[in-house]
Amino acid sequence: MGASEFEEAYGADESQRNRDAQRLGESILREKCGGVGIHDALTVPHTATIREAIDVMVQNRVGCVLVVDGKTLVGIFTERDVMTRVVHNGIAQDRPITDAMTPDPAVLGPNDPLVFLLNRMVDGGFRHVPIVDLQSHPLGVISVRGVVEWVVSHVRRAVLNLPPRVRESYPPQREGG
Repeated sequence: MGASEFEEAYGADESQRNRDAQRLGESILREKCGGVGIHDALTVPHTATIREAIDVMVQNRVGCVLVVDGKTLVGIFTERDVMTRVVHNGIAQDRPITDAMTPDPAVLGPNDPLVFLLNRMVDGGFRHVPIVDLQSHPLGVISVRGVVEWVVSHVRRAVLNLPPRVRESYPPQREGG
């Protein structure tokens, strides 16, 4: 998108864009994790098999499940774990989930600042961060998608004013195969 296309899409009022950006920045600094699209935590017991965990993810159309021992979080199992640990390393799906999960994942509480969440996601390369209470009981999960939806809700006017199609140039040849 060129500069003139950007101005057409977002309006030429640079001072308004600057005010919007400043408000978004202030909101990011003020917001707590509890205010940013926490999705219910789907859990599997630590005794589950890899296949059972994958079935829960597929049936619920989610990118991760939290692994619990009783009510306590002990791990996270994600789509990335399916690809890198199960498929790539050839771990059998009838093995325990503990063979393929990420143990003791990085977590946050609902009152932790949003900037902590952003830092965890960027520095750790995480797409999902579990939100837990003081006893390490899962309250939910915040995904990258949840963060994007929160940001869009704060810049809705600019997003709603986007043209229906953004002109981009793509390479003339096919990518991939």
